[in-house]
Amino acid sequence: MSNSTYAHTWYDETGIKPVDSNKPEDLRQSYDFLVIGGGLAGLVLALSLRKGGAEVALLEARKVASGASGRNGGFCSDGWAANRAVISQTLGMEVSEVLQQISSEGLNWMCDRVSMLAYESSQVKFGGLNLSLSNRHSFDKNEVINKPDLDLFIRSPRYKAGIKTNKEFHFHPLNFMRSLMSECIENGVHIFEDSSVISVERLIGGGFGAHCNGSLTRVVAKELVYTTGGYGLNKNSLLSKIILPVETFIAVSEPMPNLLDDYIITNACVSDTRRAGNYYRKIRENRLLWGMGIRALGQSSIDQILISARNDLRAHCPKLEQIMTQNGIKFEYAWSGKMAYARHFLPYVGKLEDGIYTAVGFGGHGMNTAPISAIYLAKFLLGDSYALTPFNQISRLPVYGVLGKFAAEATYRYMAMRDSISEFN
Repeated sequence: MSNSTYAHTWYDETGIKPVDSNKPEDLRQSYDFLVIGGGLAGLVLALSLRKGGAEVALLEARKVASGASGRNGGFCSDGWAANRAVISQTLGMEVSEVLQQISSEGLNWMCDRVSMLAYESSQVKFGGLNLSLSNRHSFDKNEVINKPDLDLFIRSPRYKAGIKTNKEFHFHPLNFMRSLMSECIENGVHIFEDSSVISVERLIGGGFGAHCNGSLTRVVAKELVYTTGGYGLNKNSLLSKIILPVETFIAVSEPMPNLLDDYIITNACVSDTRRAGNYYRKIRENRLLWGMGIRALGQSSIDQILISARNDLRAHCPKLEQIMTQNGIKFEYAWSGKMAYARHFLPYVGKLEDGIYTAVGFGGHGMNTAPISAIYLAKFLLGDSYALTPFNQISRLPVYGVLGKFAAEATYRYMAMRDSISEFN
């Protein structure tokens, strides 16, 4: 079965050339902080620490952004993976409001970044469209787009209502990450790729030594931070107890310049209100990027993802799928990505053990929450003892290994069943 987790993506095909990472000869004798994981949280944390005057090294097992940060749907909007009602019920209204403000800060930070000249390859387009397959939606009555008007945006028989947002945007996440990597290197962060951490030891007298299987043998730092997301959890006994890796899937069509605009009229990024709903958008050459599904057990092959995307599109936009079939237009790329989820869909940001910290668990809503959480963690590590106060309210719940995966799979299927029932009510 072809491995979809590291399959070649449309982003890889159209990505800018990455900046060179550091060589083994650049390695310092010791660093203030060692960040393990070269995704969005890891790079922003490393950059923030470095700008605060710290010496920082970052280790990435493969290439920077080879995980979820560089192969996601390319959406950025406000909020967390858990919705506000769940957060309020779990943590209380006051903490919920603070976390909402933090997520908005994250969206603003991303908006500022993608608007910079150095990030122009991110190909940002502002505007989002959120749709409901049920008449029982929570959209504001004054802003809702009702069924008769939805054809101005998308032609689908299934959607009942929608709402537009202006600050939400979509972009090329891999290019964004490569621009961010360039900013990190320019500011003096030492980034070592192809450096998978085999083990970590506490050193006599303080600090840590991380042993790698690449050209680096050992990196020494005073403090250690894990930002690995859903990857490498099988090697991390601390995070594997509280985080589950969950896969989601994306397919990209062949170009259809004279067809796609007739059925997906909007240039905004489109998503629906289901827990494991669809998310899609038009990309360069009038290709359709189609995201779908959540899976906690097993792994889908590339061929299985291609078939699922076709079936999914037929269920939501049957006329578009029919015209694609008539014109011999196929889905050309397919891949999966691992998201990191806690049982309550909230992140873990802060201390794991003495000298060891983490920023992980952003799930499917990470392009605004991962960077701002990393910034708050950097503030704490640089001396602001109150920076993590709202994150400290989040309980660390065990995931129970394989049993947890079965439970997560059952939960997602239950949610899908509830979504299906609500569609016809």
